[in-house]
Amino acid sequence: MKTKFIYNILLLIPILFSSCLKDDVLIGPDAPGAITNIIEFKNPAIISSSTTSRIPLYLLSFDTSPSETMVLELNYAGSEVAPEDIHLTLAIDNSLIDIVNEDNDRELAPLDASVYDIPTFDVVIKKGERIGLFTIELFTDQFDYDHDYALGFSIVSSSIGAISGNFGKIVVGISPKNIFDGLYHIAGTMTDVSNTTLKHISNNYDDWEVELRTVGVNKVVVYDVEYSGYNYPISSGSSWSVYGEFSPVFEIDLNTYKVLSVANFYPSATNTRRAEIDPSGVNQYDPATKTLKVKYFMIQPSVIPAAPSIRSYMDDTYTFIDVR
Repeated sequence: MKTKFIYNILLLIPILFSSCLKDDVLIGPDAPGAITNIIEFKNPAIISSSTTSRIPLYLLSFDTSPSETMVLELNYAGSEVAPEDIHLTLAIDNSLIDIVNEDNDRELAPLDASVYDIPTFDVVIKKGERIGLFTIELFTDQFDYDHDYALGFSIVSSSIGAISGNFGKIVVGISPKNIFDGLYHIAGTMTDVSNTTLKHISNNYDDWEVELRTVGVNKVVVYDVEYSGYNYPISSGSSWSVYGEFSPVFEIDLNTYKVLSVANFYPSATNTRRAEIDPSGVNQYDPATKTLKVKYFMIQPSVIPAAPSIRSYMDDTYTFIDVR
């Protein structure tokens, strides 16, 4: 059995808290100042927007097919279940995309209405329950790769309760899984100049698996399967750990398959971690073998103040195993 240690756990706490912000355990009847009568969108994925973003952003990807279903959950948050049927009305509000783009330095475009269908904008949270479902049918085989697409959603009205000021409006990035998406074996080398006991995950485990998840037309992010989170797995002594608030996003040219850039999935990491490609690496995806080789740095000025503030040198090889 693998022993789990989380490196820099204090820096992970804000992430774990935000991802669980609306869970019942945090707002149950015994919690101090328990919240009641709040209507909100539940997190459909980890929040991908910065901590200063006015609107939460989530990134979802789907198989390419004539019809895929996206389900958003509407939550009656607080210490009680719904005292009666709660009738909600939702709406598409793509003006929210402009706000998200401005706050997060993104270039999301509204998804064309011809490639999705919404059967109804009315949602009911049944008496005695907490969740109502809002469904969107996506025709992902008709998506193009010209832009990163999204839809903005807002809760317009509720028969009872107050609409959440923080999660009453959301933006969801929507994309078909790109050709790089899948389950991969990770191997390689890593040097952490601030802590020599930290090594590449393959230093201890030669069978480690991660997912490369679609986050854009030609971008994938590392998702650690073992830890179940957007973190970078590492060896710590004789066991394993993760770099918190750090998960590399690889941007790959769709024509040449060269890796164009590497960035941190967390654009405003509280620990100041960011990523940058090392041009001396192979930095190439091989479509024949479905292998990605990429060399990059983890930069962390809070630990290495002197420019260029490189803390860790990564040289990864990702070998495709299966679809996810």
